[in-house]
Amino acid sequence: GLSETPRGMLTVALPMAFGREIVGPHLAGFQAGYPDIRLDLRIGSGQPDLIRDSIDMAVIVGSAADSDLIQQRLIDTPLIWIAAPEIAAGLPADPAPEELASLISAVETRYGEAPVTVSDESGGVRNIALQGERVLQVNDPILLREFVCAGGGLSFAPDLYCRAAIRDGSLVQVYPHLQLHQ
Repeated sequence: GLSETPRGMLTVALPMAFGREIVGPHLAGFQAGYPDIRLDLRIGSGQPDLIRDSIDMAVIVGSAADSDLIQQRLIDTPLIWIAAPEIAAGLPADPAPEELASLISAVETRYGEAPVTVSDESGGVRNIALQGERVLQVNDPILLREFVCAGGGLSFAPDLYCRAAIRDGSLVQVYPHLQLHQ
């Protein structure tokens, strides 16, 4: 029924950061607009098992595995280089790949194991091998952002989660000429 009021239980799996930063501010408005829908939000850090856990809809970060399920891209957000202002002031203007690798202090866990691909304005591609033994890995981009804001060093994170901190000056985008590839 396209003419019926939406109602019933809707179980949605969300990554923690996406739930807090993107969905959270809209929940009260959603409940007011759709009072007959009972939301069951499942917040987690891994890929949910939609069938086993009876999940109606899920937001998945990155590429989803091939499946027969319907998939829709919600957001494209680039990774950006970030640092606290006092850290950014001491960074080199255009570091060599090995120097850049040595400057990175923390990353999201999903980027911690393999080299990171970076391209510059001229189309040159660099593979940055992170120095894993000294790089903090965290599976939450919000915690990563807060670590960097507190002076934790250079990192990269989804632009989506850094915009407000950049606007308020607690975070600086550095190396805009170096594009990170996911």
